[in-house]
Amino acid sequence: MSEEKLEIIYRRQDIEKFRRDILAGNLCDIFLPVSFIEADGYVGAVYITTGYQRYSTIRQARASMLIGAVTSLIDKMKQAERRYFFEGEYSLDPACIFLNDKIPDAALIYKKTQPQAKAGILACFKRILSPGATMEVKGEDFIRKALYTLNDPYRSIEVIRHDLMAIGTEAFRAEC
Repeated sequence: MSEEKLEIIYRRQDIEKFRRDILAGNLCDIFLPVSFIEADGYVGAVYITTGYQRYSTIRQARASMLIGAVTSLIDKMKQAERRYFFEGEYSLDPACIFLNDKIPDAALIYKKTQPQAKAGILACFKRILSPGATMEVKGEDFIRKALYTLNDPYRSIEVIRHDLMAIGTEAFRAEC
């Protein structure tokens, strides 16, 4: 399989040096593997996307895959905090998300955002689960259950993750 790449140019101030070092060392699983080149006030990033597909290009998906991608992101968000990438400080926008269609997994390209509260993070997860007319999703009943789970901002992220895992497993068993 050939290596697939995505190139992005950042302004130097958009990504701190210590974050570049963590990302380049592949020490934070929530982000795709990346290499950086710095010149003239800009930072070039080359992300390795092999095995992943940009979320916005997927036209057909199973509910178990989308729910699994969200639970994967939740798991990886906890690990990212140990590497100084805190919840709500990087984008969970679907434009930054890549999905592995072989296993329920997701990874991001880094995009710094203004810190957002838990409600904003849950809204991002809802956008991942409800792609609208751009994607045909098999197992819409499971998606509705998952969206309902994300409606309560007072539940802990761990409880939400647990409930999503149960719904995702149910969808997988139903071949959705």
